[in-house]
Amino acid sequence: MQQKLSSIHDRWLVFKGNSSDPRHLLFSVKRSSAFQFKTELDVFLAANTEEEVCDFKIKGSFRNRSCTVYKGDYSMVIAQMSKEYKLVNGLVSKDAFGVAVNTNTDYSFITALTIIRHKFFKEDTGISDVISYGISFAISSAISALLGGS
Repeated sequence: MQQKLSSIHDRWLVFKGNSSDPRHLLFSVKRSSAFQFKTELDVFLAANTEEEVCDFKIKGSFRNRSCTVYKGDYSMVIAQMSKEYKLVNGLVSKDAFGVAVNTNTDYSFITALTIIRHKFFKEDTGISDVISYGISFAISSAISALLGGS
């Protein structure tokens, strides 16, 4: 994943493997508008070069740990993230969240969107890179564990 620096909408580009070759672009993510109170991101698959209509839409509130990923025109929900309360060392953790992914939806795609969404939130709130890396790693580890990975 790479952030495109010259974009008013804070665009992220996702490539296959470690490539940055435009031929290996999988999808891009950008803010729906330059100024937002709640997170709203547009996702464009690489084949959608005109970008008149997004292929997927992410709407919700990162601060409240809730969002929904829609396919295209909001007619189909493909994933939802919601706040969960977990007991950790006798204390209730408010930073936990669950992700429900519909069948026939690529978990890696949803993981990438979750991490990118976190990066947008990090930029908006000024979270440090060390904390951000830890959160991104925890997100990908948790989803990997759910899928039976190591």
